[in-house]
Amino acid sequence: AACLKALGDHAAAESLYRRSLLLREARFGAQHPLTAQALNNVASALKAQGKLEEAEGMFRRALEVREAQLGPDHEDTATSLNNLAAVLKAQGKVEEAEPLYRWAVAIRSKVLGLEHPLTAQACHNLGLLLKSKGEREEARQMLQRALDVRVRALGNAHPLTTSTNKALAALNQTQLQASAA
Repeated sequence: AACLKALGDHAAAESLYRRSLLLREARFGAQHPLTAQALNNVASALKAQGKLEEAEGMFRRALEVREAQLGPDHEDTATSLNNLAAVLKAQGKVEEAEPLYRWAVAIRSKVLGLEHPLTAQACHNLGLLLKSKGEREEARQMLQRALDVRVRALGNAHPLTTSTNKALAALNQTQLQASAA
């Protein structure tokens, strides 16, 4: 399923992920972390197909299971928060997404440390959301934090580093244009 998703065949990936979900629910039950992982996989495939409302429901279920079974400060819980926030943002629900991104940043900073690439990812995502809301200064801080970590951890040429660098450059350009006007 992951290979199909990587190849862009999200519908076929969804089908296989749904089969995996059924098997995991039957074997481990609805409240098991492996079932939450399967829910997350289905939701990701749905999101990639633009089925945002259905993806949101699956991401919410995955988050509920992970919070209950793994605790509110677990990295997998942070992943669910990040994924739910992303689908909410994609639906234009930025006010609902923001605290979830913030929580994901807090968990990853605490559990993984400030220099971990997944912490940088959470900062990057929060920075983009803040940028979309026009909160430029805090967006700049989050994106710069993400960029600094990505440069150190992944190098200047890595695609994730480049993505954050471009987002920060675009934010700075917007700020320059606003200042010039």
